[in-house]
Amino acid sequence: MIYEFAMKISKTLEMNNLIKDEDIDFYRYGLELIIITILKGAGLLILAAIIGIVKETIVFIIFFTSLRVQAGGVHSQSVWKCFVITCLMTFSAIYISKLIPQDYEKIYQYFMMIFALMGIWLFAPMDTPNRRLNAKEKKKYRKRSIATIIIACFVIISIGLLGSNYQIYATIAVTAIAFEGVTLIPINIKKSNFKEVF
Repeated sequence: MIYEFAMKISKTLEMNNLIKDEDIDFYRYGLELIIITILKGAGLLILAAIIGIVKETIVFIIFFTSLRVQAGGVHSQSVWKCFVITCLMTFSAIYISKLIPQDYEKIYQYFMMIFALMGIWLFAPMDTPNRRLNAKEKKKYRKRSIATIIIACFVIISIGLLGSNYQIYATIAVTAIAFEGVTLIPINIKKSNFKEVF
């Protein structure tokens, strides 16, 4: 359905001489990604609104996505499986963050920052079938991934300094970057719903 809709728009652009015939697949793929991102984001926020955790979900999305764009990570073959996994990751991160006792939030945050930094340092960026990287691109995205995680850590520490009312957001943010670090671990999951990651 998404493929057909994106192809129809691409062919319309080509018929109106806005794109070349040889570029149709390129534009179709880009449109597919845009449509999927919009649908996934809207669905996630609708579920978050139903549950009553919109602010927390937005914090998770900002930190997880800003790092994922640079570092990459394992991908699901199906849009729906990806949506379900994204929802499970987001809502479980928020739930885990709310379970951390207030006295241990800072310890948890620093531990998870170290865990995320190690994951990024060791494994980023991930070369996947969805995003093949040459040596120059790997070097560029590695630098960007490290810069992004360092900036994220400073922002998380700053949020934590705002006071106890904001600790939950710092905890969700650090859980988000730790979850992204986990998606970088180079494992080959055979006979599963994930694309090959090597």
